[in-house]
Amino acid sequence: MKTILIVTALSGMLMPALASAGLNYNAVDAGYATTSYGNGDPSLTELAIGYSESISEQAYLKAAFGIGSQSTYTSSGARKVTSLAAGAGYHTPLKDNVDAIVQGNLVLGSSRLGGNSTSANGYDIGAGVRALFRSGLEGTLMVVHARTSNGILASSDTFLGARFGYNFTEGIQMYAGFDLKADMTTRVGLRFFY
Repeated sequence: MKTILIVTALSGMLMPALASAGLNYNAVDAGYATTSYGNGDPSLTELAIGYSESISEQAYLKAAFGIGSQSTYTSSGARKVTSLAAGAGYHTPLKDNVDAIVQGNLVLGSSRLGGNSTSANGYDIGAGVRALFRSGLEGTLMVVHARTSNGILASSDTFLGARFGYNFTEGIQMYAGFDLKADMTTRVGLRFFY
């Protein structure tokens, strides 16, 4: 409940400084992410490419593919990780260039260490606010619930995700973001709008 109140308060602060250009949900992005684990395990680094496209005035589809590695400090070398996510979202305007967003993804993941491989699948659902400012800055705040299972053990987490971008032009944005949870993920990258 506290997280929902924080998102509501921050969305109120976002609304006064509105941009003249509209929010665009048609994009391709490429980025780098690092996940730092709260239990002291070595960080996971990942390269990812994502895609989203509007299918109606208020709905969009999205997909992402990532490949990464995690040091194991063993003779087996680094753990290799891949992920594939596919989902959909819905947005509705709160004000000019400020949208409320609801979205969800199905996530398929696998890891390989030496000759052994494992998989973990799950989903995430989120709700939040996306805003574009006159200065070319953009911000998105989301409350996300994620759940994964490897068929034996399942885990779930609810967290605050934030993403901030600067639009060099109407078509190119540099972004940075984070997921604020025990295993914190930070990301940077470029987004290309079309």
